[in-house]
Amino acid sequence: MISRTILFLVAAWLAVSITVKLARYLPERETAVARAERIVSALLAQEGWQAGARISLTKAAVYQAHLFVKPGCPRPIAIVVLGSSDEAESLISQRLGSNVAYIGAAGASAHQDIPAFVGHALMAGSTFRHALPTIAVSPAPTIEPQPCAPPVQAAWTALGR
Repeated sequence: MISRTILFLVAAWLAVSITVKLARYLPERETAVARAERIVSALLAQEGWQAGARISLTKAAVYQAHLFVKPGCPRPIAIVVLGSSDEAESLISQRLGSNVAYIGAAGASAHQDIPAFVGHALMAGSTFRHALPTIAVSPAPTIEPQPCAPPVQAAWTALGR
């Protein structure tokens, strides 16, 4: 009886030790926000936009706008990666103006579409890590390309797919 208990404890200790080692050396998973920022930065870089400053939209820096600038363009593009909450829409509009588009699972919209984000995330394997969170873009993308505008709507709706 004692030998079985000792054998069980040794096996449990080995299992925990191996799990801790594997967790330590496996690559870290990218969060949905970090993935969204990486994908958006790559999209904007293709159009000649460069990452600039970040500005806090709240005192506690819960929401930050990442500004992108392009030589010869008078106004930066502001990008805010939002979570699955719709609480930020009025804040974004107050801070960035009314010319904002929300890019999400349902495409480009003038309003944040939380049900579409959740539905897309659940269809992506019952996990939110594959679905991009809603992204607020100011000024809003246009249908036709313009020199100092964000990439066209079609480019945004194809993000993360």
